[in-house]
Amino acid sequence: MQQDLSRRSMTIGVLVQHPDSPYTSTIVNDMEKTLISKGYSLVMASGHWQNKLENHALEYLIKSNVDGIIIVTGNLDNQKILATAESIPVVTVGYDIKGDNICSLNLDNVMGGYIATLHLLQQGHKNIAHIKAYHHSLMHLHVLKVINRH
Repeated sequence: MQQDLSRRSMTIGVLVQHPDSPYTSTIVNDMEKTLISKGYSLVMASGHWQNKLENHALEYLIKSNVDGIIIVTGNLDNQKILATAESIPVVTVGYDIKGDNICSLNLDNVMGGYIATLHLLQQGHKNIAHIKAYHHSLMHLHVLKVINRH
């Protein structure tokens, strides 16, 4: 869907989970530098891994008349994201959604954890710590599986 260029706000909305996490702050800082260099501003909203807050943050960004929304991880329903993309371009990070007016970037963190653990074991390491976030419990199970096999 094409937006009317005369009605552009030159603002991009970014929905993150925890703005103070090293992962998020690095991404947002880089986004902001890039957007500023292109004449855009960034407005950010946080979901804190809570569905109610994520939905509220998304609604806030939509009502803020942003030209596009970037969703960095989260638990939003895919249908909600697709519905948003009907009127505003959406980029998601950490989702695997296909549709018009939407671009998804997704990494396989579970496979990454598996490969990293396997590499450490192959290098002879015996004491391996895995610090997990609650939303990556599947990766934790795979890491344990690799360790138990060796």
